[in-house]
Amino acid sequence: MKFRIQITAGQGPEECSWVVEQIAKAFEYEIKNLKHNIQLSVLDEQQGKRANTRRSLVLTLSTVNSSATLESWLASWTGTIQWIGSSPYRAKHPRKNWFVAVNIEKLEDEKEVGENSMRDALTNVTVLTFRASGPGGQNVNKVASAVRIVHAPTGLTATAQEHRSQSENRVLALTRLKQKLQSKVLEEENNTRRKLRNQHSDLQRGNPTRIYSGIEFRRIK
Repeated sequence: MKFRIQITAGQGPEECSWVVEQIAKAFEYEIKNLKHNIQLSVLDEQQGKRANTRRSLVLTLSTVNSSATLESWLASWTGTIQWIGSSPYRAKHPRKNWFVAVNIEKLEDEKEVGENSMRDALTNVTVLTFRASGPGGQNVNKVASAVRIVHAPTGLTATAQEHRSQSENRVLALTRLKQKLQSKVLEEENNTRRKLRNQHSDLQRGNPTRIYSGIEFRRIK
């Protein structure tokens, strides 16, 4: 089971970047107290202008254990998080409430994605044969040895005509189709990353899921 966690200050001031850093620490601290075999890694981060601050942080959380408790805990983080406290940088600043956002997305396991894509390639295709063209001798052009495979769900196609054997061309075309499917999965992953970057500037205030207080960053809700 895998999740992507984004902690973002949005367009907030540097105080919010400080809060992002504190939330990251609190998040990691709570993970240590969970009875799960969890691996946490940094996928992307944007440093703040001041030391020990981050504008945005994207983490990947992986675990072999499927647990409703874990998902419930993650849900308790999802949404707007409020920190109540005086600015650590501007002593006379009147503002006392600062907001950051935590976006959490459950991901399909990469291995499972690959396996599903391969099964999909094998079961949702139309195989067409035709006479090969180009070098290869007379036998190439006399027999419908070339293969074109069409993947119905996506419309992706792959062709092979390098071999004189139709079965060999079929294997090669299917391999190429699998590569195209994998590229499509990667493209969708990149689109998701772009979505996360857009979310970085879209911070919804109000109705926080968690509230912290003071320079010690103590949770009060």
